[in-house]
Amino acid sequence: MPHGLAADEWSPWNPLRFQMVRKLEDAPRNKGRVLLMKDTAAAMLVAVKQVPTWWMLHNQSEFKSTYPFETEMPWMDVAYSAFLNQVGYHWACELLGVYRDETCTYIVSSFASHGDLFYWSSHLDLSPGMDREVAVQPLAVQMLRAVQELHDLSIAHHDLSCENILVTKVDDTLEIRVIDFAAASGSRVSSGAHGKDMYVAPEVHTSLKYDAFLADTFALGVIILSALLQRYPWNSTRPGCCKSFEYVRKHGLRQYLKKRKLSGTSLVFADALSEPCIHLLDGLLAVDPQLRLTLGEIACSGGDDGEHLSVWNEDWVIMAPQPWVREISDF
Repeated sequence: MPHGLAADEWSPWNPLRFQMVRKLEDAPRNKGRVLLMKDTAAAMLVAVKQVPTWWMLHNQSEFKSTYPFETEMPWMDVAYSAFLNQVGYHWACELLGVYRDETCTYIVSSFASHGDLFYWSSHLDLSPGMDREVAVQPLAVQMLRAVQELHDLSIAHHDLSCENILVTKVDDTLEIRVIDFAAASGSRVSSGAHGKDMYVAPEVHTSLKYDAFLADTFALGVIILSALLQRYPWNSTRPGCCKSFEYVRKHGLRQYLKKRKLSGTSLVFADALSEPCIHLLDGLLAVDPQLRLTLGEIACSGGDDGEHLSVWNEDWVIMAPQPWVREISDF
């Protein structure tokens, strides 16, 4: 498991080098914000997470001892990002440096040109249906591959969401980047709830221990379905908290997709999705983790997990453009 950076690895913040362009978003869990800035030394745009040092403190050990019940640890985000860059993990943003001044810590990373997946999918000018599915499909399959490769490195993300998947243009094609490893762990067996309510696998709420890889897989299913439908399918997976998911729990995803109507139309969710896509989502979003598709991880290739089916045998995935990237016009 990676460790937090030591104090002597920080660099002093130079406000003359980094010039403000605009705020990208708030980072409320870290009491800070994410800024788009121009790095004048490198002549490039960068994303800068600005966090007050009183919150981030000086290293992982100090943060953990000060906030023993915090589930998202900013130094672990830095450490995992550095580790993933070091091992050549393709789907992470490049960590360009950690800087400090008198009051703040600045974590500088490469900038994703098209924002997060929530922003990208919200601004994709295609209604739910086959054209939208064709546009989302390559990025969806990239997400499956990206998280499989994380799991092959023995990393469970724990907080996958539309906001934690970025979209960027590389050589005229769109690629995804996975961010925010503050809740990540190096263990496949986990306990306790992590992440936003609509993405959390249902067994997380009812089991003392659960398979974090399969929980990540469930979150991917919610992300893909949300991008395809241009709306979240439910608000929470906590027992008794959301009627929509209680229907899924009782009747299964396929029946839910056939029943729930798209707002302002006479169509139901299933009308906007192809049969191969529904088949994939039904596997990703199985309420029982024992029936859920795996991502084909090395750890799931033998033993009891050999009984699990893999997403890589799904027609929707097999039919995706190779190598799971395609050019899409800017919105």
